[in-house]
Parts: sequence; C-alpha cells; structure tokens
Amino acid sequence: DREGNFLKSTASMTGKGHNEYIRLMDAAMDKEGRTLYVHCDAPYQIMVFDFDLNLKEVVQTDYYMDEVVADGRFIYGIRTLYRDETGFELVALERNRLQDTPRVLLSFTGGVPGRRTTGKSLMQAVDGAYVSFPFDTHVYKIRNAEVVETYNMDFGEEGLIENPIRNGVTPDWFDCNCADLNWSIVNMTVSDSVMLFNTNREYAFMVNTDRKSGGGYLNFHNDMLPFSFSRIIPTGGLPGTVVYRPFAETIAETLKQYREKDGTFPPELQEVERKFNPDGNPLLIVWKIK
Repeated sequence: DREGNFLKSTASMTGKGHNEYIRLMDAAMDKEGRTLYVHCDAPYQIMVFDFDLNLKEVVQTDYYMDEVVADGRFIYGIRTLYRDETGFELVALERNRLQDTPRVLLSFTGGVPGRRTTGKSLMQAVDGAYVSFPFDTHVYKIRNAEVVETYNMDFGEEGLIENPIRNGVTPDWFDCNCADLNWSIVNMTVSDSVMLFNTNREYAFMVNTDRKSGGGYLNFHNDMLPFSFSRIIPTGGLPGTVVYRPFAETIAETLKQYREKDGTFPPELQEVERKFNPDGNPLLIVWKIK
C-alpha cells in the first residue's frame, strides 16, 4: 500500500500444479476494468487477475512476450521473431479474445543476440502506449492497435545512425566495438511537449517533441530534494510522471553533511531523515513533469 506495507502476492501459485507458473515476464494493468493481465514464459500462458490478485482466468499460448501493456480493448506485447534472435515484433491481442492469434503491428530486425538494456521498451501512455525495439532508433506511439506517431532519435556520433551494426556480428565483437553507442531506448514517458527516456548508457534524455530537439544529461537535480539521478522509471498509474531511486550512499552522505553542519534539516528533508533506513526499502521519489 502507500505506506509500504505488504498486502498480497501470487507466491502461493508458483509451480505446484496445473495452470500455475514458474516465471512471470510482465503484467499489464487495465485501470478501468480493474484487471491485471500477467504473462508467463514457464509455462506459456496469460493469467488474468482482479486488483485483489484473485485469479479469474488462465489462457494457454504457444508463444511468450518479454513485455506487455494494456491500451483500451487491446493488450500489446514484444516478442522475439520466430527463429530469428536478432529481431523483435510488437503484437496486439484483444482483451476479450486472448486465445486468438496475435496481430503483428511492427517488426524489427538487426539486433545482436543476447544484448538487451535494463528498463522497459514498451510503456503505457495516457492514451495509448510507446514502444522502441532494441537496436532501433525509433520510438513509436500506438493507439487502438495503430501507429499514430513516430520519432527517430539521432544520437550523432554516439548512435546507430552514424555507426550501423553489421549483420551477423557476434556479441563479443559488439561488446568490444560498440560499448560507447546509444543502441537501445527504454523507459519512455511523455508529458505535454516533453519526452524523457534512458538508453543503455548512463544518461537521461529529454526531448522537446514540438521543436524535435533535445539532449542527454548525466544527472538531473531535483530542486526540492538534493539528490541527483539519471535512471528513470515511468509510471502507468500516474500520467506524465516518473519515479527515480537515489542511491542509499548518496542519501546517507547528504544527511551526514546536514548533521555535521548544524543538525538542522530543511522541511523537504525532514521526512527523509526520519524514515531513511539504508538496509530497508529503497527511497523512491515521484516527479510530476510539467
């Protein structure tokens, strides 16, 4: 809950019998229908829960999706191209027909097997979803199972447009020669004319979607809390909002400096000082973008 108290989990359904699971891949949230669609890759299936985690339905599939998200009457998912580990496709399922063959909306080939970026490549938006495939420079906005906007990100000398990946390269060759490139876009979130995202590198990118320009920043600094950050986590339930997690060492050092100075904490740090536990739950800061 909002106070950090544990409520319930699906742990009792883990791998003990029919329709139970060994590993979950991702979950899509339908706020209006108060329903969760959870996709598994062991076994391949979609488990449908209400918001109290009561199991309502299990749909067997012959494929798995790395990520899923809900949009209106559709569930979108990213899956690897059949017999091609370098490619990916975005598929759509109707929520009321989960047993049907998925409809392919987008596909992409040209990646490197076994190389993915930490973060979400498929994100819920206020009115649709955003997707970007590994090794693709595009961000697509999807609404009602159609592509409605496309952004092509040019990272200049530090991106794939200037340094295209050769077909058939080995993962080891790629790691040696392309480690400094931005080759995967993740964690997209948009508010008004601002788009934020991360890549595989230690930057947070901010793009003005009206001017079609932007830049990368090694750290963002919050005016209210003196903690810098670069990795962002978009939120599905709070439109135009991201979450970030400061390192425990950074928080501890900041609090130490105030204690050694005069022991007085500014109002915005008083709650942090009372609740901070370096061995407990992480401190998550919610940032509403305007």
